[in-house]
Amino acid sequence: MRYDQRATELLLAAGEQARRLGHSCVSSVHLLLAASCCGGNAENLLRNAGVEHGLTQLALQGLYGCGTPGMPLPQGWTPQARRILHLAGTEAKNLGSREVGPLHILLAMSAQELEVYMSLQKEEQRLLP
Repeated sequence: MRYDQRATELLLAAGEQARRLGHSCVSSVHLLLAASCCGGNAENLLRNAGVEHGLTQLALQGLYGCGTPGMPLPQGWTPQARRILHLAGTEAKNLGSREVGPLHILLAMSAQELEVYMSLQKEEQRLLP
């Protein structure tokens, strides 16, 4: 499935965010960071949910640190980011779209987070008496 123009711009911006922060791979947090400043519905949705680009960038730097800014292009996508992009294609298809857009990527990120949460909840129930 193809990415529409805005999604393509988001993917390129995610790579640029990773490069700017000196990170060797593009991850889900770079996708989120790029979506928080890409304009359009994705940025508006995130802003309405309280996700601001500047604060997101500071949190990312605090959690993952900075490498050498301006290093060559990142070495690819992390497995989690690749899974999100795959799920975005599935979301687009399920919604009857022929192209993946930024909102499909956000939907996929949300679905993956929900999946992780559900797995942790099951594990917690298994471990508790």
